[in-house]
Amino acid sequence: MTGSPIEAALRKLIGVTIPPHFGDEKVPAFRPHMTITSDIPDNLDPKEVLGKISLSGLLEVSFKELNIGLLSKEMGVGYVKVFRKTYYTRGTLHLERTPAIVGLARQCRELFANGGTEEEAVDKWEKEVFTPHVSLVYSAMEPIPDNMRKAIGKDLQEANIGVLHWNGPKGEMRGWKGGSIVLVSTHNPIEEWEAMAERRL
Repeated sequence: MTGSPIEAALRKLIGVTIPPHFGDEKVPAFRPHMTITSDIPDNLDPKEVLGKISLSGLLEVSFKELNIGLLSKEMGVGYVKVFRKTYYTRGTLHLERTPAIVGLARQCRELFANGGTEEEAVDKWEKEVFTPHVSLVYSAMEPIPDNMRKAIGKDLQEANIGVLHWNGPKGEMRGWKGGSIVLVSTHNPIEEWEAMAERRL
C-alpha cells in the first residue's frame, strides 16, 4: 500500500478531512494500516518475528463496510491511551474476512501473541474478537451524532473510496493488494508509534 493512491487517500482522510468533524477535540493522526493482532511481547526480536511469518500468495484487502461510532470487537484494541486520555476507535472500514487474512492473523496470534497462544484460544479469539479493519479515527466523543456518520461517509465517497454495499462509480478504490506487514510499538502516544520492523508482502 505504501506510495499508492489508496494510501494517499487514507492519509488525507485520517489527518486532514475527518478531524474537523470532531470540533475542538484534537483527534490523533496515524499511519493507515490494517490491524492484524495485538499483545506481542516487547522481549521478542522484531525482525525474527516477521521472518517467521509464512506467506502464501498476494494478500488482497477489500473494504466491506463503514462503521462510525460503534464500539465493536476491534480485535481487543478498541481504545488507546494518549497522555492519560482514552481514545476509542470511532471510525473503521471493516474488511472482508478472507481466508488469507484470517490465516495470517491466526498465525501471528498463535506464534507470538502473549508469547505464544494455544490453538483453542486462537479459535476463540478468531470467532469472538478478530474484526479485520482499517481505523479512520480515534476519538473520545460519545455518542457520535448521526449527521457526523453521514458526513464521514460522504468524505469517503469524495475521496473515491468505496465499500462492497455502495453502488459507487467505476474505478472506486475498494481496497488494495500486497503492501507490508509492520511490527509497531504502541506504548507511546499515537504520534510516536514506532515501526520496529517491516517486511514486504
